[in-house]
Amino acid sequence: MASSKKSDILGPRIRLLRLDRGLSIKELADSVGVHRNTMSDIENGKFFPNPKTLLAISKFFNLSVEKMLASEQVEIAKESTTNLMHRILELENRINGIKDVLDQDLLSVVTSSLSIDDRNVLGSALSQNKESVLIFCKTLIK
Repeated sequence: MASSKKSDILGPRIRLLRLDRGLSIKELADSVGVHRNTMSDIENGKFFPNPKTLLAISKFFNLSVEKMLASEQVEIAKESTTNLMHRILELENRINGIKDVLDQDLLSVVTSSLSIDDRNVLGSALSQNKESVLIFCKTLIK
C-alpha cells in the first residue's frame, strides 16, 4: 500500500510505543506476526499495515485501533508517560531492595566483630536512628 497521511502518523507512534517498552523491531514484528522488514517499513511510514496487522499491533499495545489512528497523540503520550513512571518506580523499588540487602550485609560484617554488649548497643542505636548507624558502620569498613 502506498504511503498516506495516516501512515505518517501511525509509524512514528508505533516506534514510540515500541521504544517506550524497550523492544526491538524484531521483537515487535514477531509478536504481531509480521517480518521485521515489514514492521520497519510500517514504522518509517512506507506502508500502512493491513487491517489484521493493525489490529494485532493495537492489541499488543493494549490500545484501540481508534487511538492508534488518532491524529492527536495526547492519549498515547499520557500512556507512554504512565508506563515510564511505572518502570521508574519498579527500578526504584529494586534499588531500595538491593540497598536494604547491602545494609544488612554491612551490619552483619560489623556486628560479627563486636562483643555481645557492643551488639546490644548497636541494636539500640539502630532502633533510634538506622541511617546514622549505617553511615558510622560504613566509616568503620573504610
